[in-house]
Amino acid sequence: MEEKKRRRASFALSTWRRSAAFHRGLEALEAVLPLAEARAYLLSGARRADVDPQVYADIGALQALRRAGIQAEMRYAEAQLRRYLRAHPERGETPADLVGAAVLSGDDLRYGFSAELYDAAPSLQVYEQFLWTTVRELEMLRGPP
Repeated sequence: MEEKKRRRASFALSTWRRSAAFHRGLEALEAVLPLAEARAYLLSGARRADVDPQVYADIGALQALRRAGIQAEMRYAEAQLRRYLRAHPERGETPADLVGAAVLSGDDLRYGFSAELYDAAPSLQVYEQFLWTTVRELEMLRGPP
């Protein structure tokens, strides 16, 4: 059986610039706070007393930058999802029914989507450009080759 290749999405230059700025910010943040703690803060809002409040302000600024970058591409993803839903009405009536409002707003912290959703809406790949992780963190998780 032939494996189906995932369609790749193209993004605006402004999205690429936001992604690069986001990742530079993540690297700076990682120097003062483990990113796992930053992600936990984004999910719960709980702050540690021993962390400088400016660090939390920086996390908020990074999340705003991430949200802006994702939202810039969501009109394309929403159009792709509406087309998909016309062919699959049992999946919902609106793009928000299918993926959730938090995905469309850029607030969702997920790392990716199913192959079916990527095929339906390649523009959702913008989430891959704004992962709350760095190459260094991924290499530490993966361990030595």
